[in-house]
Parts: sequence; structure tokens; C-alpha cells
Amino acid sequence: MFTRRNILVAGVALAAMAPLAASAQDAAYPASSIRIIVPFGAGGGTDAVARMVAAGLNERLGIPVNVENRPGAGGVVGSNEVARAAADGSVIGLLTSSLDSYEALGRGDINYESFTAISLVNFDPAGVQVQSSSQFENLEQAVEAIRTDPQGFTASASGIGGPWHIAWISLMQAIDVDPTSVVFIPSEGAGPSLNELVAGAVDFVPSSVAEANALMDAGNVRSLAIMSAERLEAFPDVPTVEEAIGIPVVSGVWRGFAGPQGMDPQTVSILAGHIEDIYNSDEFKQQMSNLGYGMTWASGDEFTQFMSQAYDSTVQVLEAAGYAQ
Repeated sequence: MFTRRNILVAGVALAAMAPLAASAQDAAYPASSIRIIVPFGAGGGTDAVARMVAAGLNERLGIPVNVENRPGAGGVVGSNEVARAAADGSVIGLLTSSLDSYEALGRGDINYESFTAISLVNFDPAGVQVQSSSQFENLEQAVEAIRTDPQGFTASASGIGGPWHIAWISLMQAIDVDPTSVVFIPSEGAGPSLNELVAGAVDFVPSSVAEANALMDAGNVRSLAIMSAERLEAFPDVPTVEEAIGIPVVSGVWRGFAGPQGMDPQTVSILAGHIEDIYNSDEFKQQMSNLGYGMTWASGDEFTQFMSQAYDSTVQVLEAAGYAQ
């Protein structure tokens, strides 16, 4: 779980960080092309962010920058491919917070230390979504009902131990409910879970509000609250969990670029500089806003520190809930 302290620490680091500039005189890198590995299928949020950055890098570097989707085992397959690639900057990946749970769940022997951090570009807090016809008008009503009869409700999200499941566990722990007492149904992604919600097959879906936005606009889904320190600019009417029930819960998905261990610091600096330029561009900001995705920047050591804190928090949540192996 991301705590308020985690986010504040990261914020302090971001404010103190000097901009990274990629010099045009650094001719040694890149040599020919870059592959960006996405550990999930095409069409999702991670894929969308990777393709936006790839287009920007292609324009700035004048070389092919190709996005390659490598789904499998909840992101383990693609993440492994990045970790085991040559450390020359020709292969990087857009990693997500799914990385935080691989070791604890026994899915793989990689974690943030298996990579060279380049840049964090996104953090999206989890929301608590219900069907528009749900009996629950707000999170306080839902929490009261879950506390009374936790086994009478179901929740669904992508994968046991995935970021949205971690968010749900964090919320249940915060309200003193055994997370395993509420039936959790893993799915192939937020889309399938939300479809089940609309169909009335499940009661709650923890996912980003952005992923639920189309169904919200259609009047099929309502978001009760978000697990963030403050409200999202794109969804100002959705309260934070702390506003809704007086308990701070901050949890969600991060996305950031990284390469294999042992990358040359100069190569990392060049990549981070170009990605930062893209991140600060009006085009990227508008695209992220249109998608409803949150923007959060960190690079180098600051991104490594962020991943370390996220990893520790996730492992603690999984161990406390009895999911860790």
C-alpha cells in the first residue's frame, strides 16, 4: 500500500531534483533503434503510455522506437525480458507496480533491484466502483455493510496480488475487515471486471477511475471514492477515502521506464532527459488528461527510492493478508 508518507517523500524528492538534459553532442547513444517492452497486452493503459512516449522518442531521436507487447503471468514474462536484455539501452521497459508483488507471490525472482531506473511518469490511485443502481450512494454506506456481512459481497479486479487487488486489501485492512472474507474474483483486467459489475455479477471493482470513466459517462457505473491523498483534477466530484470515511488510504498503480541492471549512467541520463521533455510537452499532458491518467515524475535515484518504498509496502500488505509465500 502506498502511504501518505510514501507520496510526500516522493514529492519532496521531485521538488529537489534538477532537470536532466540530454545533450545533442552525446552521439554514442542511441546507435540504431530502441525496443520498449510492455509486459501487458495491447490496448491497456500501460500500452497507451508506452506508445505515447515511443512516438516522442522517435521524433526526437530520429530512429525507430518500437513498442513490443509481451503479456504473460501478470507481467512477469515481459519484465523478465527487460531484466535479461543487454544493458546498452537498446531495450527498455515500461514497468508497473505489478513488479512489487512477484517475489512475495512466488511468481518470479525479480524486483525493482533487477533494473536500472530511468523515469517514473504516472501514478493512478485506485477507485472503488459500484454499479449505478447499487444500494450504496457513498463509501460510508458500503463500509458499514461490508463490516456487518463481509462474506455477503464480492469484488473483482485483475489478478490476485495485482495492484488493484493490493488496493482492495489495503482498504479492507484499513476498515478492520479480513480481506479474505470478501469474495475476490480475479479477472483478465479492469475492463472485464467492470463489465461484470455492470451485469450485476459483482458488487465492487477497485480500479482507476479513468478505466471506469466511459461506463460512468454512460450512467452504468458510479465511483464512491479514490485511494489518494487528494482529489483528482479530472474527477473533482469523486472524494478521497479519507474524506469519505475519515481513514487515509493511498494505493494505486505506478508506471515507469527502466532498463536492465548495469546501464551506463550517461545512457540513462540521455533517455531520462528525452522522456522528461516528452513528459513536459503540452501534447503528452493533453493525451494523459484525455485518458484521465495521473502524471507523476521522478528519475534516477528518486525513482529507485519510490520503487523501493512501493515494494516494501506491497510486501507488508501481502504478508499481513496471508497471501505471501
